Amino acid sequence: MTSLKYRMYESTIKMAGLRSMLTLTGKDLDGAIRRMRSGALKLPEGRSKGMDHRIEQIGNVRTGVIRKQGTEQKKAVLYLYGGEFLKSADEGDLEFAREFASETDAEVWLPLYPTCSEAYFDEIVSSVCLVYEKMLESFSPDKIFVFGQNAGASLGIYMLGLFRKLELSVDFPKGMILSSPLLRYPLSPDENEMLEELDMKDIMTPASYLRGGEPDRLIFGEDSKYKCLANIPASDLTGYPETWIFMGTEELNYATLNAGVKAFERDGVSVHTEIGEGMMHCWGSWPKTPEAKAMRSKCFAIVNEG
Repeated sequence: MTSLKYRMYESTIKMAGLRSMLTLTGKDLDGAIRRMRSGALKLPEGRSKGMDHRIEQIGNVRTGVIRKQGTEQKKAVLYLYGGEFLKSADEGDLEFAREFASETDAEVWLPLYPTCSEAYFDEIVSSVCLVYEKMLESFSPDKIFVFGQNAGASLGIYMLGLFRKLELSVDFPKGMILSSPLLRYPLSPDENEMLEELDMKDIMTPASYLRGGEPDRLIFGEDSKYKCLANIPASDLTGYPETWIFMGTEELNYATLNAGVKAFERDGVSVHTEIGEGMMHCWGSWPKTPEAKAMRSKCFAIVNEG
């Protein structure tokens, strides 16, 4: 049974109207997305809250780099925020990144990669590849973890896929920690059937958004060369790092979990699933709930023990 605090957050999310917004299409949806955005997150610099902050400009991506004061960072985390590629990072992401730095003694890199109002899919994935390559100048790959939520979780997989597609000699990270990734787009017929069962359970995203083609228009555009990366079960995952997937049973992305996990296993990747029974999409985002605290503790332990 979920906690009282969890149910309170759930009610707040329902009242926020994100699900209703994503039932819109075309210009109506475009306008709603513009109204939803509150501007770019202001990345801090200098010392604050026991952390040292600096900003790296990597290509067109401003990246916040966070480390705990008075400690030597031997590991790093690439933090990829969510938001369906529709919105940028917010204060919640900054606080989560700080908590990662505090609880793991890792240096956390938070890139403000472009959203769909600024770039299409190919450029978004390419920009994150540049950030990871920059991290490799300071850390060996076996000391780097990728953490992502929602679109950011999928983006971590796409990043490795693009390195492989372009035949670039880039060493992969130690591990990936993925919260609520969409593991195939477009969905298969069987997955679309499962969407019907999950539709009224997911309080954030309606099934019509995934089925109706709006991601093609908003995110991929007409000329994407790399859209194939979004079909993870059809990708070659050989040599990918050990991967942990957190997925709630009351979110649409759960429909793609089985095929995604089978693809990792098929290609010899060590993959672990953490199923949140009765949990919503990215339940670890709500830090005051016991459920989120438990999920975050598992993520921090993966980095600390890796």
